[in-house]
This record gives sequence, structure tokens and C-alpha cells, in this order.
Amino acid sequence: GTGAAAGAHLGTVSAATTALRVRMSGSHSAAARRNVARASGADRSLPDEYDLAVLGAGPTGVTAAVAASQRGRRVIVIDDPGSGAKLQVGGPSGLFSKALRDVSKRIQVSTLRSMGLLDTSIWAQVQSMCKEIALVETQNTVRKLQRSGVPRIQGAAAFSRTHDDGSLEVRCRMRDGTGLLVRAHNVLVATGSSAWPAPGIPLDGRRVFDSDSINRLTYMPKSVIITGSGIIAIEFAKIFAALDSHVTLLVRGDRLDSCLERFGMDGGFAGEVEASLAASNIEILFNAEVDASSFVVPASLAAPLSVRITQKGQQEALVREACLYMLAAGRDANTAHLNLDAVGASVDGRGNLEVDSRLCTANPRVYGAGDVLGPPSLASTGVEQATAAVRAMFPAGNEELQEAMEGGGVDPTALLSDKSRFPVGIWTTPEMAYFGLSPAQAVKDGRDVVEGVAKYADTLRGHVNRCSIGSLKLVVSEDDGAILGVFIFGDEACELVHYGMELVVGARTVFDVQNTLFAAVTFHECYKNAADDAVAQLAAKSSPAFRRYEAVRMEHLRGPRCETRELRPITEYSRLTCSASRHASGVEGATVTAHTCAAVMTAVETVVGEWGARPSGLRNVPCHVLHAPSVDRPVGWSWQARGGGRGIESMLVCCVVHQQAAVQRPTHIQH
Repeated sequence: GTGAAAGAHLGTVSAATTALRVRMSGSHSAAARRNVARASGADRSLPDEYDLAVLGAGPTGVTAAVAASQRGRRVIVIDDPGSGAKLQVGGPSGLFSKALRDVSKRIQVSTLRSMGLLDTSIWAQVQSMCKEIALVETQNTVRKLQRSGVPRIQGAAAFSRTHDDGSLEVRCRMRDGTGLLVRAHNVLVATGSSAWPAPGIPLDGRRVFDSDSINRLTYMPKSVIITGSGIIAIEFAKIFAALDSHVTLLVRGDRLDSCLERFGMDGGFAGEVEASLAASNIEILFNAEVDASSFVVPASLAAPLSVRITQKGQQEALVREACLYMLAAGRDANTAHLNLDAVGASVDGRGNLEVDSRLCTANPRVYGAGDVLGPPSLASTGVEQATAAVRAMFPAGNEELQEAMEGGGVDPTALLSDKSRFPVGIWTTPEMAYFGLSPAQAVKDGRDVVEGVAKYADTLRGHVNRCSIGSLKLVVSEDDGAILGVFIFGDEACELVHYGMELVVGARTVFDVQNTLFAAVTFHECYKNAADDAVAQLAAKSSPAFRRYEAVRMEHLRGPRCETRELRPITEYSRLTCSASRHASGVEGATVTAHTCAAVMTAVETVVGEWGARPSGLRNVPCHVLHAPSVDRPVGWSWQARGGGRGIESMLVCCVVHQQAAVQRPTHIQH
């Protein structure tokens, strides 16, 4: 029933039923249906041409299709369903891992097992919850395409030829093997990426998986071996550990810091990441690889598979058993089956589509966006690239105005190489996120920096959530105190990073963060704590940033110049000196030097009385003692005076009292 409902929502193209379920208008829709209904072995053609054909229905492709439609262009989306039923449309390739992560946090497998539930029942619930998340995303995507009037067909697309007028012909291989020809004036390649198939690994989608086929897992594994140290490997290691599986993580390198740096994270977090993995009972084997020829995979799921693991520096190999093995060692762009040569487009040595600064290939009508271009391979950057590509294809005439409103526009190539142009969120447990320059990158750029670090455990929210692991780092320039990068490992890191992004993009300083008021009991307290740590380091180094900040602060404390006049003497306190100041701005204040509490009170009443306020009002306001009275040291007092007279509605009078024998240093505190 769920599959049938999903099929109705997706508008699946099926040549077997000779029905093209596309949302079109008028005679075009009828003509398309008549055309597809012809039963013949030859390729069939859609009768009309499109302004844009989008290859791929992930976030990148859907964004491009909707954006072009909003510009009044005729668009069609061609999506390769792969093998089996496809219930997910519009979501990123990692949607399954995000859904499984969410489920693993909500289900306590050990508790369910203790209640007598079988693993088959538990996994059925896990699968149902994951499919629900995928189906909701699919329905939202299809509704978005329908509202924009964009048809979608399912077929494996490849370029066929270029027509004399420059338009492009794309052949879609339907699931029954027949072909459907689509003609478009522009094509956006957004076919995404696939898991890298390591030579010799017997991937079967049943006991031996990669990061794509793991989506088809049909049982709850009690033990898992994962090869990899990147984002996907760490994500799934934590997920399976949360599902009460014993996880062994095989890392080719000798430590985690270099692994983190490969995907942009600051290597300084390696210790915390490793501690987090250890806290989840994940076994890490460094300098380790599997022997591809050693796999022994029984036919029955009841028996474990076995594999031999070699470690650098170890003479004897380890033989490990597990319920399943997963390879998570990278991904390749989906370009091999596109027949790019037919339209003059090309790929680089890693198979990534080659584009220029406009995201255009060597063929001026073929564009690319998303994972097909290679790193950073993020859904967010793919969406940004899709928008930029559509603007390049179909200029609206006001592009300069739009770019000015958006802060100078977006250079699409920067999204491929400049990490300061996009935030990165990594959905491990807990999360990792970063934006901007790491300390190593900043030093490489010739900048002297300090690293302000705050621990989650040192915040009130961290205490409430019992966060034993987690920290936030600010990379700060010694020259001007500007925040160059933000790196976070901990709960809600993928949310917190966006405030850090605004700090970096806005060239804000740690002094700005120090003076920012944050809502109570939030993880944003980490930003202030990290800023405090950074400022302390800047002060210890007497850095240019700190010296300039102190100079500005002292100038601010001195305030504007004052006109001072002597008040009438207070005869009963001959050793009291008192003066009042009227600011050029019209704000009034007082400076009093005296011995005793009584003298201070009288002096303040005198000052306020001279200005026309009500002295009696002072006696009804509590005094806050800043320092206890002493004959050996100054004492300080403050009062709040309210009353009429010359427009004074509220005045705070601060008095610093010095022993008469001491050097006379009346302290002018401006209000």
C-alpha cells in the first residue's frame, strides 16, 4: 500500500504501462501522452522542445528546475531511479544516514531487547521510520515541482547528439529498456555521485555493503566492520553503535587528525572525536586495511562473515568476524554513463565534470552543479551552484542589482575551492561543523592567530544536557582581533555554526562577541567563553589587536571633556573636597572625595541640591557597598537618585572615597 501511494505521488514513468505521468498544460500534455502510448521498439520522442532539461532530481536538480520555471522557462526533470523501487526524490544522497541517525537516537535497542522484542521486529520499526522520513521528503519535492509546472520522468539519461540549431538531444533509457528522446536548448547535469567500488571487495548488497547499498539493509546487525575515516564512515560508526552494534572502524592512517583535515575539520579536535568514538565502544584500528581476497561470506545470515585485517608494522594479520562489512572510502561523480563526448563536454582525472566560472562545460549549453563537480559535495553548495547556473543560462536583466543586494554576488567556482564561502555540517553524533579558516590555513596565509576554545561542559546548557564532550573554537587574528574561522564539535553544532558564519563574513571581532548579550541557557554561551579565552591570549601576547582595543576603551571611559565648578563648602566636614561636573552633552555627574560615609552622603546631597534634584530622595534609596569602609583603603558607594528639578529624572551618582592622607585622585565617573 505504501509503495502504491508513493508511486501515485511520484508520477513514475513506466514504459511497460505506456503512460507518461507528467504535469503539463493543454495540447502539449495530450500530445505527450499520445506519443508515449505508441508501442514500437524504436526510440520515442517528446513532441516539443524544452528550455532546460535537468538530469537528476536531488536537491541540486530540483532547485535548478524550480528556479528556471520561475523565470518563465519550460523545464523537464529526468531522474534515474536505479534498480528497485525508488521512494526518495529530492533528498540528498545522505538522507538515509540522516534518517537512520534520527531513529537511532529515538530507539533504545537494548531496552527493547530486554523487553523480549526480536531483532526482526526492532529493525522493521527502524525501516518504517526511515521510509516515513524519505516519503515525506519525496512528497514535498513532488508538490514543489507540480506547483512550478515542471514534469518529471524516470529514466537513465545520456546525451545523444547536438542538433544543427545547437539544441541538445538526451536519450532516456526507460526501465523496460526502451528509449525516450528529449530535446532541450540547455542541459544541467546534476546526477550526483556514487560510492567508490574498491577493487576486489565482494560487494553483494546483503552482507558486504558500500555507502549506497547500505540503504537496502534488511536486518539488525550485532557487529559491524567499517573501512574508512571520512564523514560517512564516522557517521555510520556512531549510528550502528547507537543501535547497540559492536563496531570496528578501520583507519588507513596512523591518527585521526589528518583524517579530519582531509574533509576540512580542524585536526585539533581529533582527541575529542576519538574520545567520543571510544565512549560509544567503537574499536578503532589504525594503519589497518582488509584483505580483499580473504572475505568468507556464508549464505546464511545466522553465520558471521569473516575477513582478514592487516596492520602496518604488525607481522600477523587479524581475522575478524561480523554480521556485515561496510566500505566507506569515498565517492565518485556519476558521469561515466552520460556520453559526454557526444556534446563536447569533458571530465577530469577523477571523473568530475569540468566547468568554468559560470559552471558551464566546453559546450556552452551544458552546465553542471552539485556532487558531479567533485568536492565539497554538499547539498547546500549544490543548491547554491544550481541557482548560479540558472542565472548564467537565463539572465533576468537585473542580475547586477540582485548581486548587489546579496553582497556582491557569488562566484560559483569559489564554492568548489574556497572554504570561507560555505558552512559545513557533519551529522556525526555529536555533530561537527565549521566555517572559515582553520589555524593551519590561517598560518599558511601568513596570519598570526590565537585559538579561543570553550568547552560545552563549562556552560550552563552543557551542565543541563550533561555534555561531557564538546567544544567550540574561534580562530582569531592577532593583528585586529577579527574572527577568521569557527570550528565546533558537539550537540547542535550544525545549528551553531551559522552564527559563527555571520561573525566571519561580517569581519566581527572577539571584542564584539565579548560585548554581545546572549539568551540564557543556550550553547551560544560557548561563543562568549571562547572570545574571553582568545582575548586573554591576545592580552598575554600584547598583540596589536589588544593594544588598539585597550586604547579605544580607555578613551571611552574618560568620556567627553567636563566643565568643573566648586560648590559651596560643607563647613562641618572641613577635610571634604567636592566638585560637580556638567558634561558638554548636558548629562550631569559628580565626583566626591571624602573620609566617611556621612561625608559622602552629605556631599552627594549637596551636589544634587545644587542641580535642583530632591536630596530627600537619596535617603530612600538603598546603598550598594562596593568595598567595605576601611581606614587603610578607599571605599566606594553608589546611589540612584530620582526626582524633579531641571529635567533630571534618573541619575546615578558614584563616589570613590579616599583616605585624606593619600594622594588626592578624584575619579571622574561619567554618566
